[in-house]
Amino acid sequence: MVSINPFDTLRDEMKEIVRSIVREELAAVQMTAAVSQQPAPEKKDRLIGREEIARRLDITPDVVTAKMGRGELIWTIDPTGGERKMKESWLDDHIAKMPAYRGLRSARKEAVA
Repeated sequence: MVSINPFDTLRDEMKEIVRSIVREELAAVQMTAAVSQQPAPEKKDRLIGREEIARRLDITPDVVTAKMGRGELIWTIDPTGGERKMKESWLDDHIAKMPAYRGLRSARKEAVA
């Protein structure tokens, strides 16, 4: 015995509507997730002054100037102020290339990475 209840028909229509909405929302979430998984843009390389260079290398600004003069630190001229500055990536590279030691200071055994 098949009953033709109007509520059964309404229930079936509501199921289809809800499924359709869920499919649309799921597709939107997947598109948003695909966009957000793109790599972050690289930060812009900025010029840093003697004071920040000195702070990061744990030396004085005068020593920074002397190292720039001897060619130990790569530098450029700030176009707005005309002062010696370094690109942040150059300083990061310089720090990364510094040798590491272990043991007594007098022995200076280079650490193996």
